[in-house]
Amino acid sequence: NDTLSDSLVESEEPVSVQPSEENKGSSSRPPTQSEGQQTDPVDSDSDPINSLSPGFGMSLYDPKVFSEYADITFISCCVPCVPLASMKSSMEYRECSIVDCLFPPNVYQLRQQIRYRYLREDTKDGAVPSKPAPVDDDVMLKDCLVSCCCMFSPCAITQMAVELAQRNGQNPNKYTTIG
Repeated sequence: NDTLSDSLVESEEPVSVQPSEENKGSSSRPPTQSEGQQTDPVDSDSDPINSLSPGFGMSLYDPKVFSEYADITFISCCVPCVPLASMKSSMEYRECSIVDCLFPPNVYQLRQQIRYRYLREDTKDGAVPSKPAPVDDDVMLKDCLVSCCCMFSPCAITQMAVELAQRNGQNPNKYTTIG
């Protein structure tokens, strides 16, 4: 079972979709080639907070994204178990249930799973390599700090939801519901 899902994941090319007015609420169709674009990692040298989330396509604290996706931001602050459980079940290609919300993954585990699946090493020709980028101790420590600090956890949940949704051509607010 894991081998099948891993082989499916390795063959998929990550795609980032910038929401437009016409597809902002749509989560059913994948992006077309003209809509899709590679997510550029955040410049972590310009801001110390950004240095805590290397490889992600958005900053750990990005007010523009928070206002654009207010639903996921609000839910991440008030009931973080819902988006955490919804993202985890989505990564396992299944529906989210109430039991998932009662026993959600922790932020660190989910960040590591997203890194393993989607955040891959860049190649010189821009092609997506078939294996994930190595995660060194420094990155794991940063993910641990982000996960343990209650000030950053809602930001990290929103960041992960946006990253995961963009990679799958969906709206991040999809992770605000169960089922």
